[in-house]
Amino acid sequence: SSGINAEYGGDFADFTEVHTRRCEGVRVRCEHCDQETPRSEMEQHVHQCPLHVKRCRFCQKKIQVAVFEVHLKQECSDAVSCDICGKFQLLATLTRHKDPSVGWCEGVGAVCGLCHVKIEDHSHYRDAHGMSLKSAVKQYLRSSDFEVCDETVSQSQMVDNNLRI
Repeated sequence: SSGINAEYGGDFADFTEVHTRRCEGVRVRCEHCDQETPRSEMEQHVHQCPLHVKRCRFCQKKIQVAVFEVHLKQECSDAVSCDICGKFQLLATLTRHKDPSVGWCEGVGAVCGLCHVKIEDHSHYRDAHGMSLKSAVKQYLRSSDFEVCDETVSQSQMVDNNLRI
């Protein structure tokens, strides 16, 4: 038997099939646009493919990646750009986003919602309180009422509307 078959332990037809399925240089078709791309570059291509769609985390609509920014800026009625940091937020969570006790907005000086000291970064929650940022925010939300969009929102609604931190 040949060197390839001796190392592989199977016949040449099997080797060719296995190699074709795994080889990073083999050109494969994009499932979105049918463009052929080397397997090693497919992940990068899919993230840039104009026909690739992703779900908007605000309105849940499926939007083509190529026009996603336009969707956020002009079409999505559930997304609003923070006037301080420019990041998109759910309209219902914009007040909480800007709250220095939660410290999500990079443009607002953060204050710990638990001990009310000014903090430099989220490691404070671990160092001073022995908990993750997520746990600290949940504890803070349980102990606070928020006014959002001129309506009082229950604590359970706030957790349900949380941006998955």
